Amino acid sequence: MADGLETCAYCPQLCRHVCPVAVATGLEAATPAKIMLVLLLAGRGQLPMDQAASAAALCTECGACQRHCKYQMEVPSLLRQARASSGSPAAAAGLGSIQGEGELVAVQCDGRGWAAGLSARLGEPVAALTTTDHLGAALLDHPAAAAAHLAAVQALLRGRRAITGCSSCRSVLEAASVDLSWLGDLAPPQWDGPIFACHGQAEIPGSAIHPAPACCGGHGPLARVHPDLAAELSREAAAAFPDEPVAVADAACRAALRGAGAQVLDPIDLLLSSSD
Repeated sequence: MADGLETCAYCPQLCRHVCPVAVATGLEAATPAKIMLVLLLAGRGQLPMDQAASAAALCTECGACQRHCKYQMEVPSLLRQARASSGSPAAAAGLGSIQGEGELVAVQCDGRGWAAGLSARLGEPVAALTTTDHLGAALLDHPAAAAAHLAAVQALLRGRRAITGCSSCRSVLEAASVDLSWLGDLAPPQWDGPIFACHGQAEIPGSAIHPAPACCGGHGPLARVHPDLAAELSREAAAAFPDEPVAVADAACRAALRGAGAQVLDPIDLLLSSSD
């Protein structure tokens, strides 16, 4: 890991212009090279570890830095390793219980109840699991601390298939090796308007808005640890949206962009509107 940090820390910042956090906030400290320098110095005992934890969270995990890197550095992976070794894991909320019968379980994470709508769409029973913290997604930054929680998620959903429209919840379900389906794939939404394919997700048909923002700010540790900076990304992204509804594939994108004033729909909205 140290070699990777040194390569990035002393790089002439070739990726700074594609990092949505650095671009939207204008903070030199948010450029990948400066983040890596902080991590390198903290690893040598020259900076406190809480500063390293804060720096490592200046990331939406969009992968733009890695795609642009001339040296094939896996920057998001290096930051994940840094977060795992610095800071303290957040406590996860209780998992709760699954309500209803059926093999399929709708993971409801933002106050919208859509299990009944999905059941009507598919013509089969759909149970519901409600979560207030995206199934404890913040724990994923600390794999050792997350192990018991992920085992509990797996046990709760054993023998059933989780359905989610949220990338944060999906990351936990994948880490727990739970059988799952993405809502946009299982129940393709009916939409022919403009779309924003954040993080390369383009499960919704339609024409991409142009020019498309780099990132909505609703993903990764940035949204959890630096919500004010994440909101800056969301506002910059929302400013590029047309004055009409735009569809996104991910509930996390929807929440961030709606908070910034954009007219945004996701597959859950479209599912609920079709079942009214």
